[in-house]
Amino acid sequence: MKKIPFLVFICIAIYLAVPLLATALYAVSTSWNNTILPEGLTIKWLLQLFQDGDFLVAFMRSTVLSGGAGLLSILLVIPAICIIILYF
Repeated sequence: MKKIPFLVFICIAIYLAVPLLATALYAVSTSWNNTILPEGLTIKWLLQLFQDGDFLVAFMRSTVLSGGAGLLSILLVIPAICIIILYF
């Protein structure tokens, strides 16, 4: 009976991972036409992306905002959990 939930977990993980892996593979492909796999691999596009100043500013802003949201969440949730456990 325990194998069914684990199998469901594996299926959901594969279902969620395949689009991410396909996007990553597409990012490093030279061209991807009528085949199941790309015709060649290159990191030229990624190097070009990380040399763009606008992308770097947006990437840094996104990183700072997500890190700040995570830190704020930790600073608010952990004390709230401790208070709830201790006093309620």
